Parts: sequence; structure tokens; C-alpha cells
Amino acid sequence: MSYFTWAIIILLATAPAWLFKKYLKMDTAGPIVLWKTKKGTGIVKKIAKFSFFTYLADLGLIFSFGLIGAYYLLFSKEHKYKLKHVLVMYFVFLASALIFTEPTAFAGKITHLDFIITLFTTGFGGFMFYSLLWSTWVVAYQYYIGTQPVPMVQPIIPGVDIPGAPIKVPLSALIGMVILVIVHEFSHGVLAIREKIKLKTLGVATLGIFPIGAFAEPDEKQLEKTTPKKRMRVYSAGSMANFLTAMIFLALLIPSTALINPSLMNDYSTSIVTVTPGSPADLAGLKPGMKIYGTSFIEQPRIPNTPITLKTSEGEKTIIRNEEGMIGITYDTHFQLTSNQLSHWIKYYYLEIITWTFLLNLLVGMFNYLPFAIFDGAKLFEDLINFYDYKLRRKKDKTLSKKLLKGIFWIIVITFIINFLPYFIK
Repeated sequence: MSYFTWAIIILLATAPAWLFKKYLKMDTAGPIVLWKTKKGTGIVKKIAKFSFFTYLADLGLIFSFGLIGAYYLLFSKEHKYKLKHVLVMYFVFLASALIFTEPTAFAGKITHLDFIITLFTTGFGGFMFYSLLWSTWVVAYQYYIGTQPVPMVQPIIPGVDIPGAPIKVPLSALIGMVILVIVHEFSHGVLAIREKIKLKTLGVATLGIFPIGAFAEPDEKQLEKTTPKKRMRVYSAGSMANFLTAMIFLALLIPSTALINPSLMNDYSTSIVTVTPGSPADLAGLKPGMKIYGTSFIEQPRIPNTPITLKTSEGEKTIIRNEEGMIGITYDTHFQLTSNQLSHWIKYYYLEIITWTFLLNLLVGMFNYLPFAIFDGAKLFEDLINFYDYKLRRKKDKTLSKKLLKGIFWIIVITFIINFLPYFIK
């Protein structure tokens, strides 16, 4: 996107908050506007009667920080789970992690042993933190060797291409966004009620005029004063609801794709957009504008120093991946439905909606466990560190967790800045 487009988006995302606060007396948090209501709390109270959500929230401690959370569940005086129960919960986490991080979902990155070990031991919170560090190193290294890096951390905006990736987020992904924010925030409300914490309001948050999520607002003072067990259950519930939703839509997606895709008349058109000078693709003779036939290369794991053969408009080209598993191109892939039958379009959009609902719930669920100030992962991390600190020193001192969170906060801010540089520095 051009600088002018970015400027318009930033203006629309920031200016309305000031107007809403001044003239409509809306609650704001910087450029974020909070639209609050008490309607709907009755529905949340009815759902909160099911004890299933408590067990799901406790499972979230393992999903968030792996063995760190499992140890807490086993030895915390508040939980007192038996070893066999914690082992079952950890097995559920391992099975889910293997399903969610199938190699094609992360372009082969998860095949690296370091990523697997990080995921299994520190959960999705540690995995996302390590992934940020890894992507930052890749971007910095590509700048160092004089190549144009592809942004590794990219905003998902319906209707907008993801730069350097063969993906355009469709407008139908908005349905998936609505589903994810509803299940995420309602689950916070459900656990707040189950743990006897007052639920003040429900609402929608907008960045200026752009909806960015929904929220359930528990009584913050009561939440702060309650026990770590109750507090962590409330914070872990959101992402677990997203993971559960992702699993449901994945169960729909697999058979739906197998049954519907063969009946759709479609075509894929892939064109090379840029070729990095001196890259394996450049040395193999690939050029901007060249067509690539087939899309199987997109799903292949990016294993360093391995060959890949592409069928192009100028014949077959064999390329040896570099030490990062890259070949040095950006490309644009367009899907084209060649049939105008209404039934085909209905099937196509159905697949699109369930695909993006699965992906968005999965990605938000993972990212929200990152121990970063504005995410639920930070709250969970703080209580877990306080537990371990007390275990080791027998002192109720919360300064260590706050210092660690502050350090992690600035590390993540720096990684975000570096990862976004390719948007502005060509």
C-alpha cells in the first residue's frame, strides 16, 4: 500500500476517537473507542452454568505456557490436580499443537526442531515469542546482505493483499472475525461469572471507525483482588474458546474441502512480482512477470539447501534454496472460479468462510497468549512467575514478574518495529 493509503487509514483509525469522546462522551483508550452495553449479560449467565468452561480454562494454562503451566496445575495449592489428570491435559495440548501446527500452516517453519521443542515445553506463549525473535533475525539478516525482506509480521485486513505473500484476505473473512471476537470475549464473561466476579458490561471496541473486537468487562478491582486461580481462569478462557472454535471449523473444513473442491471449476494464476538480485531464483533465471504453473510449491516446507523445481512460462527451473530455505521471490496468486453457476459460488464462499474462521481463531488464540502487555498472556505470565518466585524464595514479592514483563515488552516492541520496516524501507 502507498504512504497516502496508510495515512488515510491512520487518520480514520485515530481522529474519530477524539470526536466520540468529546461530543458523545464515549469511553476511549487512546485511539480505541469502547461501545458498552449491559444487554446480553443474561445470556452469558445462562451459559456460565456449564462446568465444562472451568476445565477448558484450566487447560488453557498448559496451552499458554506448556510445562510451566502444567507444573503450576500439579503443585498449586489452589488447583491440586492429580498427576494423571495433568498428564491427560498435557496430552490434549500436544495433540492439539500437532494438529494446529501442521507444516503447511507455517510454510515449513515448524519442521525445525527448535520450534517443536519451544512449542511443546513453553506452549503457544513461548512459541509465539520465539517466532517473533526468529522472524526479526530473518528480516535483519536480509537487510544486512542487501536483499529486500518480506514483512514477517503482517496485519490481516479483509480485502487487502498481504505484502510479499500469495494471499489476499477476502471480505468474507469479516464473518470469521465476528465469530472469533464473540467467542473470545463471551468466554471471559462466562468464567468471570463462574468465579463469582461481577460482569459489568459487554461491548464492541473500534479503532476509530474500524471494528477490532468485542469485550466483556469484569469488575477490574474485584478481579485484581481475587485469587490467582480465579484470575488466571478468566484470562485463559478467551484463547481456549478460540482454539475450540478453530478445531470445530477445521473438522468442517477437511471433509468440506474434499467433497466440494473437486466439483468446483477453478483455476490458479501465479505471477512472479519481484526477484531479489543474487538470490537462488535470480541465479536460476527467474524474472518478474514470469508465470508459475501450479501452486504446490507454496505448500512445500522451506528446508535450507534443498532443490525445488518450478514449471514456468519459460520452461522448468530448478532452484536450490538458500540457508534460510528461501528462493528470493515474491509472487501473486489469484484464484479464478471459471463457472458462473450459483451453486458453485455458494460452495466457494462457504469454503472461504470456514477456512478464514478456522485460521483467524487459531492465529488470534496463539497470538493472545504472547506475554505482551495488552494480551491475556501477560496476565497469565505474571501470576505464573509470582507462583514460581514464591516457590523458590517463599516471599510474596511481585517485583520480579513486573520486571520480566517490562523487559519482554520492550523486546517485543523492538521486534515489531523491525518486522514492519519492510513496509516503509524498500
